[in-house]
Amino acid sequence: MLPHLFLGSKLAAEDRDVLRRHGITHILNTASEIPNYFEGTSEAPIYLHLSLQDSKEDNIRNEFQRCIEFIDAASDRGKVLVHCQAGISRSSTIVMAYLMARNRMTLRESFLFVKERRENIGPNEHFMRALAVYEDELRPPEERGLSAPSFSMEEYYTSTLVAMGFDEAAASKAVKLAEGRFELAVSFCLDTA
Repeated sequence: MLPHLFLGSKLAAEDRDVLRRHGITHILNTASEIPNYFEGTSEAPIYLHLSLQDSKEDNIRNEFQRCIEFIDAASDRGKVLVHCQAGISRSSTIVMAYLMARNRMTLRESFLFVKERRENIGPNEHFMRALAVYEDELRPPEERGLSAPSFSMEEYYTSTLVAMGFDEAAASKAVKLAEGRFELAVSFCLDTA
């Protein structure tokens, strides 16, 4: 992602050679179900382990500041790997929040930046909504609540359907017909494919 920031899955987090090759000194493990593989060993990286599930019950927004501070600290002395189970939802959400806060990217810019570097990202709907709220919180106080998110859920759903292999025009139409219900949009796309 950046010279000091890497995004990956548990496969990277458990591979000592990968960590050494990239100079990883810190690991931000966003997945409650994944252990800190090298904790307690002589060459253990510095860990931050979140207890997040990939679900709507988790308030990932509450973790943004702690994660940003951890990544900042890591960038002073080394490199950080942010990971979850597959490197798709939880970890990409944290990386996007970091880019929004530290690189002053919009939600749209951070999503496209990360997607360009790791095609399979796909924060869940609730995490995308948390990022939209965070985008508004990062605006100057006098501008908060006045603008729509830079990347709407409709656009996100359409881009997700396109990534799944559906035609962009058909995906956009399906999302509109589904009125914000992603599973229904998928069904519409499948029915017309």
